[in-house]
Amino acid sequence: MLIVVKRVIGALMALAGVALTALGAWFATQLGGEGVARFQVTPSSGTSLIVLRPDLLNRVPSPVQISATTTAGGTVWIGRAGPSDASAALGSAKVLDVTGVAVREWTLLTSTTGTSAAKPLGGADLWREQTTAQSSADITITQDHAPETVVIQATKGSISSLTAVWTRKTWFVESVVALIVGVFLAVAGGLLLIPRREHAGTPAAEAEPALVAEPAPVAKPAPVAEPVAVADTVDPAESTSEVTP
Repeated sequence: MLIVVKRVIGALMALAGVALTALGAWFATQLGGEGVARFQVTPSSGTSLIVLRPDLLNRVPSPVQISATTTAGGTVWIGRAGPSDASAALGSAKVLDVTGVAVREWTLLTSTTGTSAAKPLGGADLWREQTTAQSSADITITQDHAPETVVIQATKGSISSLTAVWTRKTWFVESVVALIVGVFLAVAGGLLLIPRREHAGTPAAEAEPALVAEPAPVAKPAPVAEPVAVADTVDPAESTSEVTP
């Protein structure tokens, strides 16, 4: 029973180790030594307004760089502001809302909200930072003023691509640690699965010493009979009595 339990534990450890090793190796190669996580999305044709909210931008305490590219000949504007100010500026405008990330595909998850046409947003005092450029523009969120919302608007043309990049060196270190722990678990589990062999000359279990039979008692020699005394031979001449005539 103990051997079966050991093998089950060994199999589970080996499987967990292999999975953890593969996961750590994959993240280490994807993130690189600097720990750079890059997510992208290609909006549908005609998208002119995108918003990234605090639940995405301020999820981890690391800088995030937002880059947007427009169609040929387009112009893009990017601004950052407090969540309430940004929401008031957007109103009910139709926007592409970035809601999260998909790590396996390294893409940004989006959904469409609002119905009305968007008005020009640049130039208002509510924006803490804003930039306008042809073809492409970017902005970096340092987390110093979190929470914040980033709004991207194509003032000419439409937005053709959006990229968000997080950088955190500890992610690479954590990936390497996961890889090492996974290898250890896999090796330890494999050792538990290998049946042990008894060393030559070593008994599997200590047997009780066999009882040694006591030697049979040696029979004492029978006593030698003493020789029987032989009566003296009577001389017939001496034993003859004188006969009186």
